[in-house]
Amino acid sequence: DIGKFDRLIGSEGLADTSAGLCSIQNATRKTKIVCTIGPSTNTREMIWKMAEAGMNVARLNMSHGDHASHQKVIDLVKEYNSQTKDNVIAIMLDTK
Repeated sequence: DIGKFDRLIGSEGLADTSAGLCSIQNATRKTKIVCTIGPSTNTREMIWKMAEAGMNVARLNMSHGDHASHQKVIDLVKEYNSQTKDNVIAIMLDTK
C-alpha cells in the first residue's frame, strides 16, 4: 500500500540520513558502515566528513584507480586515525 510507505518516509521524503548516523553511538551499533572511496570522495575533507558521519571502514576497489591514488587515501585515513581515538577507521582493499 503506497499510503503506508508515505507515512514511513514522512513529509520530508528520503532526506539526509547522516543525522541519524551521528546520533547512534558506535559502542551500541552492531553493524559497520563501509564506504567505498572513489574519485568523488578521496579528498581529506570528504574522508573526514564520512568518518564524522559514522564510517567505520574505508573500502578501496583496487581494480579501479592507480596505486598513487590508493596510497593517498590510505595516508589520509591513517592521518585521521592518528588524530582521533573515538572512531578508528579500518581500511579494506578489494582486489577482485
